[in-house]
Amino acid sequence: VILSKLYLLGTISFSSLMSGLFVEAGAGLIVLFKMNKTLKENIKIVLGLYIISVISSFILSFFGV
Repeated sequence: VILSKLYLLGTISFSSLMSGLFVEAGAGLIVLFKMNKTLKENIKIVLGLYIISVISSFILSFFGV
């Protein structure tokens, strides 16, 4: 809700909005670390989400979306 409101107010760009939504704003990460006890797997998943988020944000910014 916060990301959507910031986007509608013009505070953040669409690419920033999508980047935040791809990462799920942290709610999914809480469940991941609580349910999956393998720290190495969790770090790989978090890094994967971060990389996907950054790349998609750059692509969306490049195309001016």
